[in-house]
Amino acid sequence: MISYIKGKIIDISGGSLLVEAGGIGYRIYVCESVLGSAREGEISQFFLYSSFSMYEGFKFYGFKDKKQMEIFELLLNSIPNTGAKKALEYLNKILK
Repeated sequence: MISYIKGKIIDISGGSLLVEAGGIGYRIYVCESVLGSAREGEISQFFLYSSFSMYEGFKFYGFKDKKQMEIFELLLNSIPNTGAKKALEYLNKILK
């Protein structure tokens, strides 16, 4: 499992960042606050949570620090019927 990434932001779109690390581009879904401060071309690092869906395959969710990721995982595991996308929405509201 990939748990951490550091690389260059290649693209910002659709609530996510495309980060190139080691010649591979990773689509990473992040909080609105991260999107607002991210700039194409800059080197950035994220702690990652990976999710798998039968229909969409693997998705990565990125967090600037371990504390944000821990809150995300708490929301994901504590609130019934909450998937990764919904847990990220809840985290966005908490961070505002």
